[in-house]
Amino acid sequence: SLSWAYIDWFTMLYGLSVLIGLDQWMETPNKQAVILIGILAGFCLGSKYTAGVIVIATIMVMVWRFYWGKKYREEIKYNFSTLVVEVIEFGLSVFVITLPWWIKNYLSTGNPFYPVLMTGGTMDAFRLSFYQLPNSKPIWHTLLLPFMATFMGVEGGVGYSASIGPLLLGLALFAWLPQSERSASQKRTTLMVTFFVLSALLIWMVASRFSEYLTQSRLYFALFPALAVLSAIGFNGFSQWQLSGIRFRFVVGSLVIMCLGFSALEVSRDAIKMGTLDVLFNIETEEEYLGKNLGWYYPAVSDVATFGNGHKVLMLFEPRSYFCLPYCDPDEILDRWKHDLYLYDDALAILQSWRDQGYTHLLFNRFGMEYIKDTDSRYLPTDWEKLETTLSKLTVQKDYGGAYIIYSLTP
Repeated sequence: SLSWAYIDWFTMLYGLSVLIGLDQWMETPNKQAVILIGILAGFCLGSKYTAGVIVIATIMVMVWRFYWGKKYREEIKYNFSTLVVEVIEFGLSVFVITLPWWIKNYLSTGNPFYPVLMTGGTMDAFRLSFYQLPNSKPIWHTLLLPFMATFMGVEGGVGYSASIGPLLLGLALFAWLPQSERSASQKRTTLMVTFFVLSALLIWMVASRFSEYLTQSRLYFALFPALAVLSAIGFNGFSQWQLSGIRFRFVVGSLVIMCLGFSALEVSRDAIKMGTLDVLFNIETEEEYLGKNLGWYYPAVSDVATFGNGHKVLMLFEPRSYFCLPYCDPDEILDRWKHDLYLYDDALAILQSWRDQGYTHLLFNRFGMEYIKDTDSRYLPTDWEKLETTLSKLTVQKDYGGAYIIYSLTP
């Protein structure tokens, strides 16, 4: 899994680092610890916008510590002004670390928070609004979000878009079972992690009401290390139960081994299916590997690369641009057709705009179009009729199994 080119590995790493820093800060509060936590949270936010849940959750833990400390004055002694100073120090550390990113965005697009919050670059008012897909789920889905994400999440599917398995939620619910030989420091850590997880889940729930995209579990992987710690505490407590001669340590241990075994089996099966080992041991060539895993996409973009330096390819309903840059312009957020309809509203005008922008070919992903047609209710039947009209005016240069079609845009 470490070879997967995805940024969430970093958000989980920084999320764990922030959690460790918070635990040490709870033990021995000091300015250096606050600044270090801010630096780590800044790296987390700098990896992914939604990983900013860590920043908010950390501030909520700081506030909680202040009020919780009133009950335990013998352990924690500080006043409200100290809290304010620490929150400011933490916020400034986050800001300084992420500042280069904001400056880069502003210089290149005019929007420091590109591509969200305000217009800039290619994100005009229509695209900014269109990208915020309204949440159509009932409110009870939101109130039960951790359970819904656990039981309804399917890897790569619509909705929660990730399968997180039953262990994180199932064991975390037992974190407050009575446990023997738990020190005051361990109890404090359990309290802190519990509040951290609840704060992050609350942010996830609120964010999901604003946009369907913000329900996806993968956007909040930065909080999952905290959930894993809580689950480990729950495992420890649950395994100490003994009822009617039944030692739950063996029951829960067997369930954990079974779940981890299934996960290992799934990852191994996928690796074998993809042929990764075959490439590593020179049983299969890299070309064969790419063709098998990328489907019709790979021969399509391979042919695009042979068109010559004077060509420029527009991609429709295809967000990927592997092996195609700099010749291709991908449909990054799958809104190009709707956006062009908003701008021009006419097949001939859309075609002319593509040619005016210097595009010589169109690479059309039919399966991508069908996916959007089936899942995005914001498209009207007339939108698809206009698409068929536009494509009918073009010459098919090559068809790749009905999945990808290259059209010539030359009149």
